[in-house]
Amino acid sequence: MKIFQDEPGEDAAREDPGLSGESAAVRERGPSRGIWALAVANLLLACLSFLGLRFLAGAERYLINDSVEFGSDLRAALAGLLVLRILAYFLAGGFLVSALGMISLTRLGWRLQKLWALLLCLTLVGLVYSIPVLVFMRQAGTRSRFFS
Repeated sequence: MKIFQDEPGEDAAREDPGLSGESAAVRERGPSRGIWALAVANLLLACLSFLGLRFLAGAERYLINDSVEFGSDLRAALAGLLVLRILAYFLAGGFLVSALGMISLTRLGWRLQKLWALLLCLTLVGLVYSIPVLVFMRQAGTRSRFFS
C-alpha cells in the first residue's frame, strides 16, 4: 500500500506494471522457443551419434575383411570398436530420451534433461553442451513450464 494515495481502492484496481510482465512470463504454458531449440539440438546430436555408429560399423567391416591385422591385434581392435559402439548407443539413447523429456513438459522430462546434462558434465567435450543447458534449465521461466 502506498503512503500517499488518491483513493483507497486505487491499487487494487490496477496491476503493478513491473510485476505483470514477470508473472505473465511465469504463467505461460507450452514449450517456448528455447525448449524447442534444445529438443531439436538433442535430436541432432542423437542423429550424429547414429551416424557415428554407421562409421564404426564400416570401420569394423574394414578391419575384418581388408585389414592386415591378425591375431591379438585384431581382437584388441575389435574390442575397442565394441566399446566405442556401446558408447555411441548410449549417447544416441540419452539424447533421444532428453529430447522427448523436453517436448513432454513434465517434471520427469525436466529431471531427465538435467540428469543427462549433469552426466555429460563428466566429460570435457560434454561441458560445451552441459553448461548452457544447465543455465537454461535453471531459469524461472523454463522451470515454471515444467512444474506448473
